[in-house]
Amino acid sequence: IRHAARCFDYIMESKLDLGDDGEVRRRSLLVSKLTPSQRQEFSDVYSIIDENGDGLISLLELKRVMESIGDVKSDEQLKAIIQRDEPTVKTQLVHEFY
Repeated sequence: IRHAARCFDYIMESKLDLGDDGEVRRRSLLVSKLTPSQRQEFSDVYSIIDENGDGLISLLELKRVMESIGDVKSDEQLKAIIQRDEPTVKTQLVHEFY
């Protein structure tokens, strides 16, 4: 969970435009280098955060997980993380984007 939180912080600090075609290709390249166990670990963490199992991480789910590790963020900060990842989605993170 802490690794996921650091990823969210990295997204905000680096000001990545994750919807950009170049970023999508770079992210795909990085993901292709993960071992099967690393991919499984990521999916497991995503499933833990996705409390209702709908394949989406809602604003509330993201807020709860960040607070559980002591990294309290405002709704606006969390929305900014989500929108930086997928500009067309306003309040949810989608597993397929990772």
